[in-house]
Amino acid sequence: MVSVTALRDDQGTIIGYLLIGTDNTARKRAEEALLKAGALQAAIFNSANFSSIATDEEGVIQLFNVGAERMLGYTAAEVLNKITPAPFPDPRELIARAQALSLELGTGMLRASRHWCSRPRAALRTSMN
Repeated sequence: MVSVTALRDDQGTIIGYLLIGTDNTARKRAEEALLKAGALQAAIFNSANFSSIATDEEGVIQLFNVGAERMLGYTAAEVLNKITPAPFPDPRELIARAQALSLELGTGMLRASRHWCSRPRAALRTSMN
């Protein structure tokens, strides 16, 4: 990248030019590496067999991965930028759902969160809309 600036005397007459050249190769390589790392992180995050949901400080869902889609039966598009439904306090229901998913996925017991559990879509619909 080259930047050119006119040099002027006290009367405003151009008396020369200042040229500054900058090699942006290293910056461009760093930007490309960050893009690749972000894509890799997203691929890992969305292929993992766990549910991850993140909200902002107001309770609006900002992140809803593929595991959350499988566990709760919603797509990310349906829940992103919407208020989190009220927490479901019955841990027995959450544990039962985690056990069912573990059998379905052929894995050990999935760790259950106290904030989310699976309910039929119709039961959650009023909270999500």
